[in-house]
Amino acid sequence: MGVASLGKVLVAKQLEVLHELVPRADSIAFLVNPNNAVADLDTSAAQSAAETLGKKLVVFEAGTKDELDKAFASIFEQHGRALVVQADPFFSRPT
Repeated sequence: MGVASLGKVLVAKQLEVLHELVPRADSIAFLVNPNNAVADLDTSAAQSAAETLGKKLVVFEAGTKDELDKAFASIFEQHGRALVVQADPFFSRPT
């Protein structure tokens, strides 16, 4: 299984688990780093998985600290109830 295929499976599984944890969430926020080489593939996989689950996917992009702050503010303003974060080193490193 290639990296792209593995990423697709991972993103789909993340959405499935989130759906089980927060079944009433009508929409799911997906935070993605647009600077990641597989950002488009991960976003496409997330959109497909959300459709399968009958959920709306709202994509937020952040590749810098300022963009990350704005993305979280937007998620909060839109009353985000569920969030999946792309597997990316930017989101897991200390600031």
